[in-house]
Amino acid sequence: MESVWRGVARFGAMVTAALTLALVVAPPRAAADPDALWRFLHLRSDALWHLVHNACVPALAKIHNPAPCRYVSPQDGRPEGYAIIKDRIGSRQYLLVPTDRVTGIESPALLEPGSSGYWAAAWESTSYLETLLDDKIPRDGLGIAVNSVLGRTQHQLHFHIQCVRPDVRASLKAAERSIRQSWSTIALPPFGHVYNVRKLVAADLVGSNVFRIVADQGPDYAGNMAIQTVAVIGAVFRDGRPGFYILNDHANIGLRDQGSSEELLDRKCTLLDAPPRNTVTGRKK
Repeated sequence: MESVWRGVARFGAMVTAALTLALVVAPPRAAADPDALWRFLHLRSDALWHLVHNACVPALAKIHNPAPCRYVSPQDGRPEGYAIIKDRIGSRQYLLVPTDRVTGIESPALLEPGSSGYWAAAWESTSYLETLLDDKIPRDGLGIAVNSVLGRTQHQLHFHIQCVRPDVRASLKAAERSIRQSWSTIALPPFGHVYNVRKLVAADLVGSNVFRIVADQGPDYAGNMAIQTVAVIGAVFRDGRPGFYILNDHANIGLRDQGSSEELLDRKCTLLDAPPRNTVTGRKK
């Protein structure tokens, strides 16, 4: 089967166009089951771009159904349009993908004034994850990650929207007193990679350009965004205020670190599988 898919990949442009046309003209029920297209597209580093640009956006325009995407923001010329996709690799995660061509975290446009909408939209889109799992996920159990050039397989900017690993969640909670609204460092599971970390006290990410926040650490960051990876994890601080932990690492081949903050997230959302705790004793029921 692998050799068959490799053979199909050699006809990439022609087959992609044909499958895209089929999705656009197909009835919504057929378009909502894009497994074959998804598997084909995952053989290419521009898979997400083709899926959004050649399938979801045209489908929304022609049949008012963005399938195979879950949602496509209105295409009325507004900047930072995006699509929400159920990732077929993980059973419990979504992706936010720009509808414009944005290669990745290294794109200079992401640091320009006013370029903050993607992060706000990604946080708002955690609601899709809760709908998918049919459960309310604690704020500190929700996370968003963007990988570095070396830590990704797709050359179209995409935000991973997933649950947080339980051990990462526990580590951040234990370290809260030492984490300020200025940068410090913390080693986190699963590989002990050291992340720069800071708090952001806010209910949402509207107006917060997290890429700019990371770049403003200094010229070594702003000039080397390609190797940076960024994660934002929800938090409720000890004083009751809602906020976020902003986490930043960078690729370092010598340390076997690909710059993939997606490692902090959990595709299986196992935090929902943990037995509930007794609210009086704190022990598992």
